[in-house]
Amino acid sequence: MDLVTAARAGQAPNRVTKATRLDSLLASSKRIAATARSIEGRDGETGFAVPFNNVPRRIEKDIRAHVDGLLQILEDKPGDTPEQAAAKTALRARFTALGMRADFVAKLRENRNGLDEIHEHNRS
Repeated sequence: MDLVTAARAGQAPNRVTKATRLDSLLASSKRIAATARSIEGRDGETGFAVPFNNVPRRIEKDIRAHVDGLLQILEDKPGDTPEQAAAKTALRARFTALGMRADFVAKLRENRNGLDEIHEHNRS
């Protein structure tokens, strides 16, 4: 059970706190960085882990910026060319081959969007 699911279990009306979202995003960033280092070591691909390793301090703006960068690298975008989409699919497969959940990018997006929703909720 991930942090967000556990947090939802004890909250009404099914809201998750900003701290829980940030913790989840930070934990995901650390898992992605560790897996990228494993890929780099396994495949001998020097520099592979660099874009994934800049795990932020626990400051919201740093976490947002880092996660946005990860999503830019890993997530399919509507404007991606077929070559870009294929490269991103292959990249995600390298992570899942080392034990990352198949939906790790979707969960990262869900938590990032959830952080935006909390921000909007708090502004209104």
